[in-house]
Amino acid sequence: MEDKRDHNTSPSSLPSLSKQLASSTLGGSADVPVLDLSVSDEDFLVREVTKASEEWGVFQVVNHGIPTELMQQLRMAGKQFFELPEAEKETVAKEEDFEGFKRNYLGGINNWDEHLFHRLSPPSILNYKYWPKNPPQYREVTEEYTKHMKRLTEKILGWLSEGLGLPRETFTKSIGGETAEYVLRINFYPPTQHVH
Repeated sequence: MEDKRDHNTSPSSLPSLSKQLASSTLGGSADVPVLDLSVSDEDFLVREVTKASEEWGVFQVVNHGIPTELMQQLRMAGKQFFELPEAEKETVAKEEDFEGFKRNYLGGINNWDEHLFHRLSPPSILNYKYWPKNPPQYREVTEEYTKHMKRLTEKILGWLSEGLGLPRETFTKSIGGETAEYVLRINFYPPTQHVH
């Protein structure tokens, strides 16, 4: 079977990963496909989503319609949460469930990550005890972001379904339709101090 993919291994925004991928036994381009969703030709998007999924299993989308300001607000809300005193972050700490705040030590006290993880949808399964009350805009921004992400997900799943010759709603229905679970994980990696 002949590999017909582009073998361009030009540097990407992640040069070390690019080099690793380019030198892997998989062959092909080291650049993850980037799909511009501002294109108005739906048939073109169906083909491109399907091709990227078949060849890579992953792709990046740009011009996806999620307002830049909203993404910045969500990023800022996450940053503000991680800047809170430890005691306040612990008010939404993980218990037995996978939801909540957690600090993971990755090889010592000077090397850790913190994350906040919780469900976004459907409303019937939301447990707001894992949603921070501070910063005060967290809930509003997160709920607005969720609406946009759900619409985008359904569009992409629709294009992929069509590209595989299935009815547009096939994959959306297969993940649960209106009852599909959406989750959010916000990561924070504090700076480390290297001891020499």
